Amino acid sequence: MSAYSLQPSFFAHEDILICLDVDPILDRKAEVPSSRGRLITNMECTRSALYFFVHAKHAINPDHRFAFCTLSKSSISWVQREFSSEVDSALAAILDISADSSSHEHPDLTQLFQIAAREATRCNTESRILRVVLVYCRSHVLPEHHWPVDHNLFTLDVLFLCEEPDAKNRRQDVYDALVDAVGDVSKYEGYVIRCLHGLAFALHGYMCVLLSHPQQRCLQDAIDFPKSLAKKLPRYN
Repeated sequence: MSAYSLQPSFFAHEDILICLDVDPILDRKAEVPSSRGRLITNMECTRSALYFFVHAKHAINPDHRFAFCTLSKSSISWVQREFSSEVDSALAAILDISADSSSHEHPDLTQLFQIAAREATRCNTESRILRVVLVYCRSHVLPEHHWPVDHNLFTLDVLFLCEEPDAKNRRQDVYDALVDAVGDVSKYEGYVIRCLHGLAFALHGYMCVLLSHPQQRCLQDAIDFPKSLAKKLPRYN
């Protein structure tokens, strides 16, 4: 039997563009209190998850870099345009993001993808890869885009903060539209994670999935995480 050998391969550092959908729903109080018993807003919950993500990615590889923008109406607004590996500047950018005052009915992701494509071209010359992490929070409005499906220059991950199902929202349709968008634009395997608004503990668990490097990923359907705590309870005879 011949010895097993693993061929060396190159894994690029990431430039990660985090885009937060700033719909007014982020200013609502979460239905579940925090660990300290205080009702926090959806924005506070989201900021906490993004803090965790930035700290964890930096601990894994200090050469990963971050930039930040927001989605409102159909336009993208920069919060921190220059990609930086400085954790303090990333945390300041997250803190600087606030929810918009009015709701917008037609979120168009085309501009975000145009920006990502330009940044991905730059990353390629620097032997880096570009990843977009979109935090989308509207359960009643389908996102749309007008982007060529054969232009796979970057990887798109989506964290979909959804509401409880009711007669008004279209959260399954929104989720399906986000899955289609990831399939249209992603170079490597992109993930779409769905989590209820305000569930801070669950949100941090789902963010662990997004820590994975795009070049090292399995298919999302093969992921068995986070696991239900109910399935982990000890059984006694």
